[in-house]
Amino acid sequence: MGGWVMVLVWVIAQFMFSVYWTFGQLRMILVTWDSSSYAMPLGPLYGMLAWNIFQCVYFRSWLSLIFNVIWICCELVLILFTNRNLLRPDNPDFPSTAAWFKRCLIPISAIYFLIWVAFFLFAIPKFGEVILDLTGFCLSFCLSGAFILMLLSRWSSRQQCTDVIMWKLSFNLLIFLPLRSYKSSVLGLPFALLNLITCILDSAYCWALGRFDSKSTQSIESLSSPDAPVTTDEQSNSV
Repeated sequence: MGGWVMVLVWVIAQFMFSVYWTFGQLRMILVTWDSSSYAMPLGPLYGMLAWNIFQCVYFRSWLSLIFNVIWICCELVLILFTNRNLLRPDNPDFPSTAAWFKRCLIPISAIYFLIWVAFFLFAIPKFGEVILDLTGFCLSFCLSGAFILMLLSRWSSRQQCTDVIMWKLSFNLLIFLPLRSYKSSVLGLPFALLNLITCILDSAYCWALGRFDSKSTQSIESLSSPDAPVTTDEQSNSV
């Protein structure tokens, strides 16, 4: 009975995360479109694109196939908008002084994506489809670390989506217990440990993002508050 409960929790968590991650990617597309920079780091984004492509090749259900196709489309749009913004001269994260970076952006991105493709082409025949599960958790870990680095590099909450990371954290917490018995006892423990570390990173990111949000709100309120009345010497003498 306990095994069925864990399977049910796993399925519900996967479906909830799939739906919300779709809306999360659409949200990041809108943020990237309306800004001059990026909302998702390119490194994990290329890895997720390659992962979703191979998830479609080795799909386990039609529902997962549909979500993977949707995510591929969203990630392609995100990559297009992100590269467009990174090549702009007014990009706040990579200014015009980083000309070498902008010249090498497209070739480096293509090589990085091909490395991911080569990894899956080698690893899946050798280790089996379980490598997709392990890589999925590794990419989630890398994405959490990349979000933290993005926050530290900007030192503000600019163009970052709090709700996306909150639902990512909720999903990781929801599936933590079923991971101990997922697939096998050998693989369940590494999955659980990696997921636990990811939860810690997501929690730290949410806390730091909240601090930056509160500071920016306070600064906006202080700027928008009316100036205190100035008392001149004549006014003080007339009182």
